[in-house]
Amino acid sequence: MDIEIKEAGSEDYWGIVNFTKRIGDERGGFAGYMTLSDYDIIKRCCESTDRIFLIAKDENNVVGLCTILFGNTLVNQDHIGEIGIAVDEKYRGKGISSLLAKEMINISRNSNIRILKAIIIEDNIRAINFFKKMGFKKRGYLYKESLGGQGLFKDNHIYYYELQ
Repeated sequence: MDIEIKEAGSEDYWGIVNFTKRIGDERGGFAGYMTLSDYDIIKRCCESTDRIFLIAKDENNVVGLCTILFGNTLVNQDHIGEIGIAVDEKYRGKGISSLLAKEMINISRNSNIRILKAIIIEDNIRAINFFKKMGFKKRGYLYKESLGGQGLFKDNHIYYYELQ
């Protein structure tokens, strides 16, 4: 297995769409029901200047995705980047999340970002443990902010990583 980590471009659009559909189907929701306008959102995101999409590719298939949304300049948070990572179930446990996160941390160090923020639903223990392993520290939570399975609201935990 030879995994390539690269910044996504518009040529990766359909690979990202297919990846998000697979991940959504696996999680029982969101991306499995994307509409054409959602696809347009992904395309715009690939071409956006306020976020970065990194992808992990195995041959021509997107098997992992890491995004960072640059901070909101309107509320003086342009030093914070919100990070999110997803890896295809078949490729988990192979270090792909770590490769994506490390590359995103390196990219962030060369930008205005000084703090990375990860928001993780309370029962995603795998993600919580991953971000802790990467050096993120829990700084708080958002009460009942996410809708989980069976229509129950769940807390989101907030983890921060300060760039040196």
